[in-house]
Amino acid sequence: MSTQQRSVTRAGSDSPSREVSEDYLDTESASADTATAPVGRTQRKTPFRGFTTDSKYSKMLLKAMLLKPPFAKSEGNDSERWIKVIQILQEGTAQSATMMGTGTDDNVYMNVEPRTCKLAWARFKEELKEHDKLKKTGVVADETPWLSLIRSVVEKEEIEEERRKNAAKSTKRSAELMEQNNRDGVNLRDAAMMAGPRRRKTGSDSDSAAPSDRTHDRKRRQDQRRQLMEEFIQSTQLQIAESSKVYEDRHTAMMESQTNLMTAMNNSSAQLQQLVTIQLQNQEALRIDRANAAEDRQRQTAVIEVLLNLLSKRMDDSPAP
Repeated sequence: MSTQQRSVTRAGSDSPSREVSEDYLDTESASADTATAPVGRTQRKTPFRGFTTDSKYSKMLLKAMLLKPPFAKSEGNDSERWIKVIQILQEGTAQSATMMGTGTDDNVYMNVEPRTCKLAWARFKEELKEHDKLKKTGVVADETPWLSLIRSVVEKEEIEEERRKNAAKSTKRSAELMEQNNRDGVNLRDAAMMAGPRRRKTGSDSDSAAPSDRTHDRKRRQDQRRQLMEEFIQSTQLQIAESSKVYEDRHTAMMESQTNLMTAMNNSSAQLQQLVTIQLQNQEALRIDRANAAEDRQRQTAVIEVLLNLLSKRMDDSPAP
């Protein structure tokens, strides 16, 4: 979008964009800003020309979108538009966002800077938390489709963050175990070099270590490796179980959100279309989560098999008594 702001076209007194402007834009501050606008910045002929990146208008933009999003009357007709708005606010990478209405007479054009997008997304998540707190006390009714859409995106973010944390923990534990095995191998090699070449034991070798001592040392090292391996396997299984529980909890919350949404929506065609879209998104998120869980289990199983093979090879290479 060019730096020149396009004005809001008003089809009538009940236009959604008109209501947003009249409810949330300050006429006096807008007029003052028009008089003091620097060279090169958009000049507003009226205080109802949309939103800009000015700090005072950024705050008004957030308030307008949080309390009464543009096109609130027709939000159920095009859920993809709201998904795009959430993506823009979540990523904070787009320099501008154009949100179209249901017709040519109720379009709103906004030029939003990335920092404002990130701030708006943080505010949306805060509003969602406040809504959950009030809902537990029975103060507010079921959430609106707008909040349900935000909730689905937030839940996907949490699931992905939990998956990344579990993968990082597993990788770190695997690296620690491999490092421990390497240290044990180096210590065994150094001890063998310091002991010198092996020679056949005779009756006069009274000062040599008894076979029972060497057998005991070898068994002790094997027990230590086996204990480390068992600890790692138990830790991996625990992480898999925790990851599975997180997925199940998220899926349960998602299904509850869908149930609440179905209860709150009536049988109009526009709202049913939005319900179908949200359900498809949740099903896709569920499929991705299951695929990620299966991939995590396969990765952990492969690591365990490699470490078991390594342990078996180390035991076979141990010197005979």
